[in-house]
Amino acid sequence: MKSIDAKEKPDINHISDALVEKGVDFEISVSHPNILHRMKILKTVRKFTIKPLHYGTIIRISGIIHNIDEVEKLNNYVTEGIESIHKNANKIVEVIAFAITDTKSEPSIFLKNFIKWNLTPIELQTLLNIIIKQMRIIEFLQSIILVKGLNQMENLNQSKMEVPQDTETVGKQSVQ
Repeated sequence: MKSIDAKEKPDINHISDALVEKGVDFEISVSHPNILHRMKILKTVRKFTIKPLHYGTIIRISGIIHNIDEVEKLNNYVTEGIESIHKNANKIVEVIAFAITDTKSEPSIFLKNFIKWNLTPIELQTLLNIIIKQMRIIEFLQSIILVKGLNQMENLNQSKMEVPQDTETVGKQSVQ
């Protein structure tokens, strides 16, 4: 993976990109080119774009992430790391493949193998950060809070409309 078009510093271009939902471009280079790559029959670099993900893809990816086992013990990083790689490596590859394709259909086995055999762990981490950003989790949570807030407002309005009937008042009645 050579270049990623994502800057840390927000500017007017990134704000407009967010409004039009522009994707993040990245390249994956073939780690071990064979004769077909050297003869220019196959490309040695593949370019991908991860756009803001559709809701169906977000559901699939969040299901995969939810099933990733947590590292419980941190006594021996090497042992736990190897165990975690063994259990979760294919799940991480699936997350990246789903994000790249962003369709109803399953990602191809060729794409999964390409990801598995051509990315380093640092590149995987960078791509996962991009995918999490493109999942727009914060906006999803804000919409849930908005809907929950509307439900609470409805409950508040209903409780205001229910006036107790047999009450005694001293003085003038207040208007609601």
